Amino acid sequence: MLFEFKEVASVSDNKDELVATGAEMNSESESQPDAEPTESDGNEVGQLGELDLDAEVVDLNHQRLANIDERIQELRSVEVLTLRWNMIKVIENLAPLVTLKELEFYDNQITVIENLDALVNLE
Repeated sequence: MLFEFKEVASVSDNKDELVATGAEMNSESESQPDAEPTESDGNEVGQLGELDLDAEVVDLNHQRLANIDERIQELRSVEVLTLRWNMIKVIENLAPLVTLKELEFYDNQITVIENLDALVNLE
């Protein structure tokens, strides 16, 4: 299996992420239980930090997002958008992301997959 490092833009911090061909390796454990957000930990529900609008890979995992913020539409070059381990119920605000090739919604509260017709480059 081949591994490569690639730069990942993240709202929580910038870090290198180890990616295996065909499978992603992430330092965050999938089995970690999410703690309830409190004012003291800075993880308010629905808060989205500053985005790098020119990033090709945007990691919004574990951001406690209840919806997909409208500011995501401003991402100009995004090819990979990860929204894992959030509280998203509706897929929305993604139509302008025509450069998007990979989209991850693992472990959200989505019941119907919809609103993806405009994303013609998804693989």
